[in-house]
Amino acid sequence: MFVLDGEECVLEFRQLLRQNRYIPFREYQEFLNRYDDLFRRTDITNEKEELRTIANSGYELIQKHNQAVIDHQLVLYRDYFDHMFDEIDPSIHLDEEQRRAILDQEDYSLIIAGAGAGKTTTMAAKVKFLVEQRNVSPSKIAVISYTNQATEELEERIRYEFHLPVHVMTFHSLGMQVVRHMFNTPLKPVVEGEQKQIIIDFVKQELFPNPSLLDDYVETFNAYKVGEYPLFSKGFVANYKKFRTFDEYFADYKKRKLAENKDQLLKIVTYRMENYLKDFRTLKNERVKSEAEARIADFLFYNGIPYEYEQPYPERIDQERAYLPDFTIYVDDIPIYIEYYGLSTSTHHGTNTLSKRTFEKYQEIRHKKRVFHKNHHNRYIELDYELEIDGKKLSYLDILKIELAKYHVPMKPRSLEEIYDQILDNNVEAEFFNFVNLMLDIIAKIKANVNRNRYLDKIREFVISQDVPDSLKSTWIHEAKLLSRLYSYYESQILPKSRVDFADMIYYANKYMTSMRDNLSGLEYDYIIIDEYQDISLDRYQFAKNLSVLSNAKVISVGDDWQTIFSFAGSRIDLFYRYSQLFAGSKQLFINHTYRNSQQLINQVGQFIMKNPLQIKKDLISSKRQDHPIRVRYYMDDEFAVLETVIGEIYEQNPNQHILILARRNKRLRDMFESGQFIKGIGTRAVSKKYPNAYIDAMSVHSAKGLGADQVILLHVTDTDFPCIEPERMWLVKLFTPTAFEEEFPDAEERRVFYVALTRTKNQVYLLTPSNIDKQSRFLKELF
Repeated sequence: MFVLDGEECVLEFRQLLRQNRYIPFREYQEFLNRYDDLFRRTDITNEKEELRTIANSGYELIQKHNQAVIDHQLVLYRDYFDHMFDEIDPSIHLDEEQRRAILDQEDYSLIIAGAGAGKTTTMAAKVKFLVEQRNVSPSKIAVISYTNQATEELEERIRYEFHLPVHVMTFHSLGMQVVRHMFNTPLKPVVEGEQKQIIIDFVKQELFPNPSLLDDYVETFNAYKVGEYPLFSKGFVANYKKFRTFDEYFADYKKRKLAENKDQLLKIVTYRMENYLKDFRTLKNERVKSEAEARIADFLFYNGIPYEYEQPYPERIDQERAYLPDFTIYVDDIPIYIEYYGLSTSTHHGTNTLSKRTFEKYQEIRHKKRVFHKNHHNRYIELDYELEIDGKKLSYLDILKIELAKYHVPMKPRSLEEIYDQILDNNVEAEFFNFVNLMLDIIAKIKANVNRNRYLDKIREFVISQDVPDSLKSTWIHEAKLLSRLYSYYESQILPKSRVDFADMIYYANKYMTSMRDNLSGLEYDYIIIDEYQDISLDRYQFAKNLSVLSNAKVISVGDDWQTIFSFAGSRIDLFYRYSQLFAGSKQLFINHTYRNSQQLINQVGQFIMKNPLQIKKDLISSKRQDHPIRVRYYMDDEFAVLETVIGEIYEQNPNQHILILARRNKRLRDMFESGQFIKGIGTRAVSKKYPNAYIDAMSVHSAKGLGADQVILLHVTDTDFPCIEPERMWLVKLFTPTAFEEEFPDAEERRVFYVALTRTKNQVYLLTPSNIDKQSRFLKELF
């Protein structure tokens, strides 16, 4: 029943404004709802002046009150903020905008942080403030990001440096948590390698036993190409019909490859092993956490020592997570546990120096595991990157040999042929990997669609709507039938076996979350903090919104619309632009002080990005000054000779600077390594043959988002790469790709890609472009 007394309404509003605390929009809305009938009265204009003010300007008064509260708290918590990072990094100082974002208590807030503006620092500080000053339990805070790398960075700051046991997760891991809770059954995620195996098993178990069906798939889908290559290789097409089973086909494939390469096995094996190491993969095709772990695994494999990588220990060390020793080997059925810590006597090797806190964290983990194994009377081997014993430096492999000898572990070195056979076994799909990848891409896109169960209807509707010859429509329908058969097989290997893939994690969480209102144990969050909100997709937005409504949580979203560059993966910039409509009563805050770029660069690239009037205006500021931060270098035919020259200029001026080479297309990086002037190193590391000691990384612009370097070099600033013209995709891929927000401004996202590339630098960015003005990027012309 609504209270209709105007005096009571005025009195309650006065009491609201007398409180020395922030009044969030939701609370103010509840106040309005209580007096809804009163405010709807037609004679409100005849009421006393104060009531009319509340009716007409109440929210403006609340906002002024909140502003005063935050102004007061800025003074109240000044000393706390001044010393918040003293124990971690005394050089970190929160500016006023960061402090206001931390103090803000609105139900929904969008924090727009410019490139290099200390986004991670602000989020971590917000969490610390909530726990220490607002008395929010760490278990009531969820921090969500997109990638494992971003999550690990936030987790390092929040969990390990601030010692706050807050849930820091990707969207998928939180989705998995919700789905497990919802189904109340142990579910196992299907990772990328296992997804590929499902398609391989389809070829093995469904197609090879049915030769006519196999012919149909090969002939139908080999009409398509990935780049220049068909989905099934010439070798597969020429040989698969000779065999009744896949195993017979693959045995012949290995025989063919061995005969073809018998005179250069050492060279091939060495090359493959080096490439595996660069990707942190083992000879058994396992993805591990470091090059050293890969070398340990390969040492064990080469010496015929069976091992398990990260096999769960039967007991937990603590209650947080399962204990996964790096390696477990067995001698006479007795396990030996091997842990690699990556430390050295001096805590320094190569170009990496461990921080004091990271070193302490490793030592804490080492001590905990050492005590655990001692108490359980286990055989246990500790490995460091390097140790000095009796004046002699020993590597982790040297130590491993000594320790294995102590436990009398037998070694039986494998032959070159055996190692090559294992390498071939790692790639059973070698002659049809393009088919596997394309099918997985289509399946993932179908499963990310909210109408996934109607995907065949969507195909039919599309085919009917197209003004194309009937013969082409028939071809499309046939292709859809073949896809449907494969899709059904894939699904039969997932959920019925208590397994879910990445698409399932978000899909099922969204589908059933609203029915979980009375069963929220472990999901009752007070705060949901979303990192990289500019990358939000429709399904992830719905997931975050559903979870916030379900748990009545506040939502804090952090991002930068100028860096929205993942529409091909489903991100929707309109979900950023329409934040205030999607989250009623939300507040927009800015963090404009950037610590990476110079003011000159900010001004130049800011003018470029704001030629699109829909981008949100920002007044970015920097204390750094840098004359001519954007430098253009021209090339005639040999772009990489000019690249080498620029690297030389940087290196000779300061050999310790980190150089980041960026490209819009991965092909440009492949061309760079194939030029003979550069060698691909571990991960993203690149080595210049002329300047081998230069500290260089090379990657795509998309991979570099969120990163920074002392100097940046952007390859191939041409009319084909900036803006980039994407190749035509198969119709099924296009049909199920999430619909991107249609931006009115031409090449809006490509402009943002260019902006991201330019803002990775702490000093200069070098743009390599053709001397021929007709081949230069039009973006380059707009900059100057």
